[in-house]
Amino acid sequence: GGLLQLGFLAFKKGQFGESMRLLDRAMPLFEEEDDPLSLAEAHARAGEFLSVVVKDLGTRYREEALRSLKQAVELYQRAGSEAGKRRAEELLAGARKEHVEGDLGALRLERDHLLFLQKVGRVVNSELDLDRLLSLIMDMVIDLVKAERGFLILLDPSGADTAVPTAEEVQVEVPSEQKLRVAVARNIDRETVTQPEFKISSSIARMAVETRKPILTRDAQTDGRFQKKISVHNLKLRSILCVPLRAPS
Repeated sequence: GGLLQLGFLAFKKGQFGESMRLLDRAMPLFEEEDDPLSLAEAHARAGEFLSVVVKDLGTRYREEALRSLKQAVELYQRAGSEAGKRRAEELLAGARKEHVEGDLGALRLERDHLLFLQKVGRVVNSELDLDRLLSLIMDMVIDLVKAERGFLILLDPSGADTAVPTAEEVQVEVPSEQKLRVAVARNIDRETVTQPEFKISSSIARMAVETRKPILTRDAQTDGRFQKKISVHNLKLRSILCVPLRAPS
């Protein structure tokens, strides 16, 4: 039970990977006890937990949630607990409803993505000014993901400062031979963000560049990966998505 509780706490902190590792460790311990009632409780809690994960992270754990809740119903019945069986059946019915709604949501999301790509294609074909084009694309990205601000940050392989950086092309200081340059900085009101170097965490951007993997956190303030990042706390950053864009070369 303790591991399951720790899994819930890790999930609330946005530590999804840790929460799933704790859940994977907890279930075999209950199975070793050979107690149908305890195992039913564990599967019910795990199914309920995974149902919450599905709401936040998409469909990846949907089948696991349904499977755990089905097992909980069977185990409660074997243990002779009618109250537990009814509760597990209610959770299972709710999870199945979420399953159907999730499929509809996935279809709507796919439609939105296709419409987004169509809009980008129209803009690329009609806008000749590169700076204006990048700003328009960033505005559409912000609309798509419902963000407050969005930045396009480029890696400068020369490592040299821009002689006279503009608001859209300011150097972000990072402890490396190369620098990260903010090429586009826009907000939800489709306005250019002034002084963008004071609105982003260069350490998180650098992490995405170095690992070549996207970074996602629901709450950077409580995420263990960023607790020592001064800029995260000074800027009071919460939800962050940072995606590296890689050229074929």
